[in-house]
Amino acid sequence: MDTAKTVPYTEPPKHGELEGKVAAPTAREVALMKRNQELEEEVKQLRGRGQAEQDTQQVDSSIANAPSSIPLKGDLEMLLVLLCEVMRPRKLVSSLPSCDKTALLTQSDCITLAKGFGFLAKKSDSNDAVGDYFEKYPAMREMSERNPVFEELLVLTSFRLANDARWDAAGRLILGALLSIFDTVTDIYMIYLYYSTGETGFANASLISLLMNIAIQLVLVFFQNMRQSKWRMFQEMMYVLTFTKPGIDVYRVVIGAEAEVGAMMNPKSEMGYAKGSELFTEAIPGTIIQTYAFLTGSNQSGGAVFSLVMSVFTAAFTSTGISFDKDLDKYSRATAPDFYGYVPDGTKKKVKIFVAMFLMSACHLTAKALACILCAIESTSTFVIYLVIDLAIYFAYKLLRRDIFWWVPIYGMAGLIVALLVRLVVKTIVDFTGNIQLRHPYEHGGAYWAFTILSTPVICFYFGSRYLAFMDNEAEKADELSMVLNSTQVYGMIGGLLVLQVTAFAFFLRTINPEFIHTFYSTTTGNDNTMGYFLNHEDDEHKMIIFDENKHKWVRIKEDVVKWVNEKIPEWNEAQPEWWDARRKAAIPDWAVRDKELLKSIRSEEVVKVQEQRRKSIHNPIINTALETETENQAPPNEAGAIRRRSLMKGAKRQELSDL
Repeated sequence: MDTAKTVPYTEPPKHGELEGKVAAPTAREVALMKRNQELEEEVKQLRGRGQAEQDTQQVDSSIANAPSSIPLKGDLEMLLVLLCEVMRPRKLVSSLPSCDKTALLTQSDCITLAKGFGFLAKKSDSNDAVGDYFEKYPAMREMSERNPVFEELLVLTSFRLANDARWDAAGRLILGALLSIFDTVTDIYMIYLYYSTGETGFANASLISLLMNIAIQLVLVFFQNMRQSKWRMFQEMMYVLTFTKPGIDVYRVVIGAEAEVGAMMNPKSEMGYAKGSELFTEAIPGTIIQTYAFLTGSNQSGGAVFSLVMSVFTAAFTSTGISFDKDLDKYSRATAPDFYGYVPDGTKKKVKIFVAMFLMSACHLTAKALACILCAIESTSTFVIYLVIDLAIYFAYKLLRRDIFWWVPIYGMAGLIVALLVRLVVKTIVDFTGNIQLRHPYEHGGAYWAFTILSTPVICFYFGSRYLAFMDNEAEKADELSMVLNSTQVYGMIGGLLVLQVTAFAFFLRTINPEFIHTFYSTTTGNDNTMGYFLNHEDDEHKMIIFDENKHKWVRIKEDVVKWVNEKIPEWNEAQPEWWDARRKAAIPDWAVRDKELLKSIRSEEVVKVQEQRRKSIHNPIINTALETETENQAPPNEAGAIRRRSLMKGAKRQELSDL
């Protein structure tokens, strides 16, 4: 066993420093110096050739032949090894590897550091990834201090890795856009077919569904581009009317386009809202209408079957894409690490997860749509009663848990109307697609999401049994139908779809990161989630997120938040942390700052401009109404306390309504 001591790396001495201080080098030092000279000679030769690809291969080969346990000599050799290892195609590690060494770095250490950089680059923005990298690995921070260009190289490399990941997702986004466009074309074809065969009821229903989607898309385009030129507004609206908008949205997301000045949201959010609109107004209704027409109408052609399959596939793919993209979103994982992150790293696992989610959604939609249509055929009144009871249970659940308001800061009657509409849309999407993203506490909630998924088989078999009993007892009405299903067909289709769904869900749970399984049955409410931003985090930047949420969601801790922000503002003004910018200052409402001088200190011209922009946004007429009329909050501290005490004396019922 070699017991020779290694000499830690130090900066080369300047000229003249060794005069009179020459000492005989050890055998170990001679070996390292010789190896360093050989590598420097190889690098000089490779630089002269000017062939980038061949250079990388030869340097990589030279490094690969070096013993991995010998400490690397010099920053140049360390940099070459690190960059070659970072850009080498390899399976992404599932957790951040550790390396606390600051000296005597070997090739094995550089491989570990490269894996760590790849892990951070795929999970953070480029500049954040480099900052986190230096914080995690002191050796790299010291190297950057010695060589400032090193940080620039890492930022560029991070951009390259992030760009590769974005193009990996491009194929899926493009396929989703093509499915959406093609589904619209097939829907138009079915409308024409229904009119030509005299089935005007199905034609009108399909046309209304299509027009609703177009109308909502046009409204979205209007508010997104209301501050742009008229020509730009015309272009965007033509994209909607020519059914090419999904492709345009995907293109903007793939190239990494940023939100334009004056836009209401960034391209990624715009695409998400457009997908949700399409899912609620066209894809799900289209599946139900065409299923009903297929079972009761006169057209069971191959074109009708193909259009129905396209509707199911488009709805399932859209629903899956919404959940999948949201979980992989870097900002979502950074701000809500306890909820987002169930999709594991690694291309193969991601593909498996996506396929499992798609099968779950497609089977859930087909089985639920078929069961609802069978119930409607048997008795329309029974189906309507089921819908009313189902909605009543859902809204009662939200009311009892004081979770009816949505997280967006919209108040008053407008806030209640928006909340009810959002809840209706969310429930419809979950009921028919089992959308996984909507298990979020702000939306359906994990517990009610699990209840919906588990109750679907019971409902489907119950409606199927009622349909079969109706066919047996009402022979005359059965003869009027173009297609009558027997018990084998009904139970076979419903049972087969549900078995496939359960199998896919079991595989999904087995493949995801296990620490997120609890989110699929969690009882956490939207209020708990909002207050968690403040109560469950130590860093001030994370706590500040609470001011972006609806005040109804954190009314129980309002006084704690106000006390905290008044204590922290002087500290932030003095320290000026990077996140303490105009946007964050503008997010703090005037009523939350008790001291007038303190309020003036965070109301610079830039902050006032940001506030004006917020007031001119689409949400302003609704958002600011309640804020400006909260006399309790705008009163002086003592008066506010008196008002609060008088309010509490009016009883617990008043407090419960206030919490809502």
